Amino acid sequence: GRGVCGEDGRCACTAGYLGGSCQLECPGMDDDGMFCSGRGNCTLKEGASKVAPRAHGARPAGECQCEYGFIGRLCHLECPGGSGNVCSGNGLCLEDGQCQCLSGYGGERCQFKNREVQKFGSLSALLIIVAMLVATLVLVFCVVLKQRARIRKMGYYETLNAADGAALEMLQPRGESLLDKCADGVLDCVEGAHIGVPTHRKG
Repeated sequence: GRGVCGEDGRCACTAGYLGGSCQLECPGMDDDGMFCSGRGNCTLKEGASKVAPRAHGARPAGECQCEYGFIGRLCHLECPGGSGNVCSGNGLCLEDGQCQCLSGYGGERCQFKNREVQKFGSLSALLIIVAMLVATLVLVFCVVLKQRARIRKMGYYETLNAADGAALEMLQPRGESLLDKCADGVLDCVEGAHIGVPTHRKG
């Protein structure tokens, strides 16, 4: 029931079966009856028996040759970028599902030219630098505000001290204030400040 016998006595196997008597199965036939997930061709594995049917639980003797853009033992995995745009057309899809980019391209799907990769890296670095600058400016701003608060507080006390000094100066005697002004040695000022009448002897 896995093929048709031809006039020459050979079996023409139904898709998904291999061997002289169509006794060998292709991968996927046990799961849903669709070999290679409908995405590849089935060929006989190298070294597989062409006569004896496979033992129960053993892997099928056939192996899948996947269509372009699909990978895996059952061709059930799609390459990055999709089957219609494998690796963005700029690389090869490896068996592990990763793209091997052609020279001049990079990225998970080979979607960037090298210059674009460099630009992307430069943009990330620029964003980090900007974030650091913003954080630094915020810190400096906070420090400046704190210093200004201290200066205002100190200025308040200095104003009080200056007012106290002015009050004390106003309480000082006038004579002391006059002597302070005449301390530069101006003789006229000293004479003007002197109190006394000269006496003359009668002759």
